[in-house]
Amino acid sequence: MQVPALIFLFCASLTLGGVAPHSAEAKGTAAPESLEVLDNKIQPPTTGSKNNSPKNSLAGSKTSEQGKGSQESVFDPAEVEMLVLEFRFGRYILSDGMIGYLQRGGLLLPLGEVTQMLDFAITVDPVAKQAEGWFISENQRFSLDVARGEVVIEGKSRRFDPNLVVLYPEDIFVDSTLLAKWFPVDFEFDLSALLVKVTAEVPLPFEEKLKREKAHARLGRGTRERPKYPRKEPPYRLLSWPAINSSYNFDYNSETREFGVDSSNLVSGDFLFMNTDVFIAGDREDNLSSLRLRMGRQDPDGELLGPLRASEFSLGDVFGPQIPLIANSQSGAGFQVSSFPLLRESEFDRVNLRGELQVGWEVELYRNEILLSAQTVPNADGRYEFLDVPLLFGSNVIRLVFYGPQGQRREEVQRVNVGQDQASPGKHYFRFATSFQNRDLFEVEDEETTSSPIRGDGQARYIAEYQHGVTRWLSLAGNFASLPLEEGRRYFGTLGFRSGLLGASTRVDVTKNDIGGTALQAATLTNLMGLNLFLEHSRFFEFQSEREENLFDPVSHRSKARLDSSVPSLGLVPRIPWSITGELERRESGVDQIELTNRVSMFLFGTSASNSLDWSLTRGGDIEPLTTGTGTFQLSGRFLRLSLRGALNYGIKPDPELTSTAITGDYRLNRDFSASLGLNRQLNGEQLTTYNAGLNRRFKSFAVGINGAYDDDGAFSIGSSITFSIGREPRKGRWVTRSDPMASSGTASARVFLDNNNNQAFDKGDEPLKDVKFRSGSRDRKTDEDGIALLTGLSSNRPTPIVLDTASLEDPFWVPAHKGYEVVTRPGRPALLNFPVTPTGEIDGTVYLRTGDSEKAVSNVKIQLLKTGDALKKKMVRRLRNHLDTVYVNHKGKLVRRISFSGNRKHTFFNYPFNRSHNRVQLKEPFQSPIENVSLEEEKELEVMQEVKTEFDGFYLFQLVPMGRYLVRVAPEQVERLNLKTPEPQEVVIEGSETVMSGVDFLLEQAIPVEAKVKLVSTESQQK
Repeated sequence: MQVPALIFLFCASLTLGGVAPHSAEAKGTAAPESLEVLDNKIQPPTTGSKNNSPKNSLAGSKTSEQGKGSQESVFDPAEVEMLVLEFRFGRYILSDGMIGYLQRGGLLLPLGEVTQMLDFAITVDPVAKQAEGWFISENQRFSLDVARGEVVIEGKSRRFDPNLVVLYPEDIFVDSTLLAKWFPVDFEFDLSALLVKVTAEVPLPFEEKLKREKAHARLGRGTRERPKYPRKEPPYRLLSWPAINSSYNFDYNSETREFGVDSSNLVSGDFLFMNTDVFIAGDREDNLSSLRLRMGRQDPDGELLGPLRASEFSLGDVFGPQIPLIANSQSGAGFQVSSFPLLRESEFDRVNLRGELQVGWEVELYRNEILLSAQTVPNADGRYEFLDVPLLFGSNVIRLVFYGPQGQRREEVQRVNVGQDQASPGKHYFRFATSFQNRDLFEVEDEETTSSPIRGDGQARYIAEYQHGVTRWLSLAGNFASLPLEEGRRYFGTLGFRSGLLGASTRVDVTKNDIGGTALQAATLTNLMGLNLFLEHSRFFEFQSEREENLFDPVSHRSKARLDSSVPSLGLVPRIPWSITGELERRESGVDQIELTNRVSMFLFGTSASNSLDWSLTRGGDIEPLTTGTGTFQLSGRFLRLSLRGALNYGIKPDPELTSTAITGDYRLNRDFSASLGLNRQLNGEQLTTYNAGLNRRFKSFAVGINGAYDDDGAFSIGSSITFSIGREPRKGRWVTRSDPMASSGTASARVFLDNNNNQAFDKGDEPLKDVKFRSGSRDRKTDEDGIALLTGLSSNRPTPIVLDTASLEDPFWVPAHKGYEVVTRPGRPALLNFPVTPTGEIDGTVYLRTGDSEKAVSNVKIQLLKTGDALKKKMVRRLRNHLDTVYVNHKGKLVRRISFSGNRKHTFFNYPFNRSHNRVQLKEPFQSPIENVSLEEEKELEVMQEVKTEFDGFYLFQLVPMGRYLVRVAPEQVERLNLKTPEPQEVVIEGSETVMSGVDFLLEQAIPVEAKVKLVSTESQQK
């Protein structure tokens, strides 16, 4: 008993340690408004311009402090989800790496970068909280004053919601819907692809520029696909060091006069070449109340288990699949394997979401940014569960938001597509699962505390599913199940089809059991002009199963319908999503059960609100009609530094009454210190009110808090909590601790170094680079003195881009060999990423066109820089033109340097580094090297690194060219279109200290003389 008390006092002292600094700060003189608070230090103000972006201060940056009475919003970037977005306009890529922030109900975009991307002449000054300029044409003036909450467009002043405009030290972030109201553009956001599609009502400036130039130089990679980064996935190991999430709650209760301890630990890592999770929990009554183990793998490409081509398999404590009309999803020790696409459920209109929920954590469920439900405490098994979550036709973005006991916040996002439920022609999927019903792998509960067992618990369950694609719109499906029920073991079989005809996802099934019962079910899900429609009808003929278990009054038939849509936004009134569900169930006795459910949601002033109504009517047969009605109102929002979460439960029928209410508010005093207040009131029955209060302090390595509760009966409790995670930094081989969880999310160890020998490996002579930033979902994005950054909080088991912020490199002429990686991580197994950085050089030259006996410089010629591969190095032997004056070679006959003269301009370039230690032989005669040309097929395989056009004097320049071997050529398609002779490509090698390669010239000649070409065109015209 003494140990929990000592731990409580320790946590309390750490937590209260944050009060004194905060109080002193409050009493001291406020900092001048011209200073910004960055990384908890006072820094000089940053000059704002339209070129400013948040990518120079991603990690740990804080928003500027508000002046007294200001209306602007601020936010901590660590508390919202940061996204690295690609912007497209039609087939053109406007930006492949702009940062945005996802807040509930909206996407925040940097005003300065957006206007620069669209070529709007608008200057953004975040220090002054203003933006000024014009767009499209000079008479369309734009002026923004965040402090006053006013924007002036074309002379018309209008107000805006201050929660949609957020100040950041280096830019002003604006909600995309508000940008669409200010400018004649629209932004369509695709979360799964991290893509923003831009559309415009009028031609944009860069479009006109493209038309004038008849090229895509403005966009650089205008016709290329979105950049694909190399994929990295850590290999599975026999045994790896684990990551551990730990949460402990210590409290004293005045009624029992005892100290109690609740604990939970999640351990993740690799074991036996599988990802393994171990969950251990204890409570005040039992130090070990739960012990679960799960092992398995997931592969979105479906390459597991050799010829089975499975997409996932797992063993240990698993959940079996939910089968329509037959089986619920039950937990138990067992095994399952599936080749169905990940997240493909057996029922296409709903999904079950489960996971471990540690002590003191809460979770909210959002679908397409609509608040659907919340769970404030773990269930009896230490899990969160959201069962039968309804899905819409098309894309469903499921977002789980977790709140920690000390103010932590993390999100899990996944996307479920509904509408392609059928298999492709010739494709087949299978799923098999077996488990011991309601029995964990390790039974740790005492017999005294174990509830009365249900018949069938502990017995084996077997479920098998199969689907085969027949045509593009039709596939056949079937399943088999063997289940232990109350009346004994039963066997079930189903045959059916899945269809995507006429834009609707349709399912038809016929199910029979082993005692002669039959069930028929047909369901369809579609979208009609923005209205999601779900229809389902079931008919039963003496059919009983785990899901249809009423033996005394079986169901005869059941019909269900669901409508989902939204009321469009009108002015300041936001979009209002709504849903109506109706179900009619007829039993053999003639009793009808009618249920209606309605949900209305709204996002306004930074708050998500949702209200649900449930009506039930029972009538018919020999019973009196009975009507009941209940409702639940939920809200969750953030206003400035205050986070609110609340719920109100009420009854409508038979008696209108308020049954219970709860509200919790968290106020962030600074980045790592917060206070919370809560109220829970039971409004019927005992009408008991409980008050809660707490103080929380987050450190880099752990988070602690103290909390207390008091109710109307005079009972009270006081306690403390501590949360931390432990992981191993794989490069340094040492353990690290964090206040954020590491065992429930992905981790990557990124090393950035100056690659002096250009071998893309960190070895002797290379220099680690400090304070380099990354674009990822982690709070820790800066490299340390060893050039290493441990990136935590990454999405697990799905591709996540990790991009190096080149603006954070101290030398602007350094470039990384890899700008980013697409990483597929898993909990407890960090991915190792290397970012070698090399100095860069320049390549320039002039292009001439020979007409008759004269040569003149030509403009608008496309010159391409290609990266050569190892297989082509031996073929890159250059042909030297006859007008060379002097050539230098080393003692091995290798070309070292050549100097050429063309007219009055002198061009010097190096094909190889000039090494003064080599023995040189000066040749007075022009030197001819052996020739082995590169074929056109081989040239096409080379990667085009850069493409530029010659200026008015024929001059071109490639900048920021990394060290390496390159090929410079005239664009083949332009040579062919202009009917020119194909000029020989030239090899250039950038190495050592000599990085400026000048004089890489080209001489163009027409394949057909001008006179002959004119005659040919004339002849063709006459023939036509």
